[in-house]
Amino acid sequence: PKSNDIDLNYNLTTIVKGRKIRVYTTPTNYTIKYSENPAWVMFDFLTSYNGLGLALNNDGTINDSIIAEIFDLTSFIESAAFCDEEIEYTDDDGNTKTYPRFTFNMIFDSQTSARDLIDEIFRSCRGGLFTKNGKLQFKIDKAEPVSKVFTANDIVKGSETFQTMPSEEHYDILKLVYISPEHEWQKVEAFAEIPEYRDGVQIEHSVNCYSITNFQQASRLAWYYVNSKVLCPYFGSFKTDYRAYDLEVGDVIQFDSLLMGLTAYKAKVT
Repeated sequence: PKSNDIDLNYNLTTIVKGRKIRVYTTPTNYTIKYSENPAWVMFDFLTSYNGLGLALNNDGTINDSIIAEIFDLTSFIESAAFCDEEIEYTDDDGNTKTYPRFTFNMIFDSQTSARDLIDEIFRSCRGGLFTKNGKLQFKIDKAEPVSKVFTANDIVKGSETFQTMPSEEHYDILKLVYISPEHEWQKVEAFAEIPEYRDGVQIEHSVNCYSITNFQQASRLAWYYVNSKVLCPYFGSFKTDYRAYDLEVGDVIQFDSLLMGLTAYKAKVT
């Protein structure tokens, strides 16, 4: 009722937690619980009745046989474990605390396209969906050991291609926009700036990650995006033999390039 403290046109705000979803520990065992892990948010969106519904029976229930057929659950479990790993940081009072590497907190708007929602999950954790042997894999860009070594003799002559990243993609300053509970849930920016501008004039770029609600994750991702352009300035391809058949997206290879004049150069398969 209207009173001296409450007008007729009042605003009611609350923090809403998401629904309970499947969280797998093995490809056949799972529990139903609340989760902020981007890997399990992605899995739920792909399979649920109000998501893409990739594994539903006619009555709207999830079919475990279909899940086993179209999902590489091991890749989801591995990525989820990487997201859940506790990362240390120092708070404003100098205390050492920990927080999961990647979390996802966002309300899905039914008016937003599925593609945009999937991209939002990707941005929150450096993730991506890929296929291998007809199954969907969820992978995160992270440090990996060398999977294969190719010498100059292993590369078909004349098959190498080589390009550099466009200059406009060489960011000097990256601004990552996230949602901050400490600022009344407003949009704020986390900055990452390289020490020296490569082209003399600073190039700024902004990335919106509205599913991130903590500065630590936003800052780490901002540095990831700006450093990836510094550490990975080239992309290209070459032809080789059957030994490359089992390579997957995200694998690291080491190769000798006659075209680029590189020896024991490391690259990621994209």
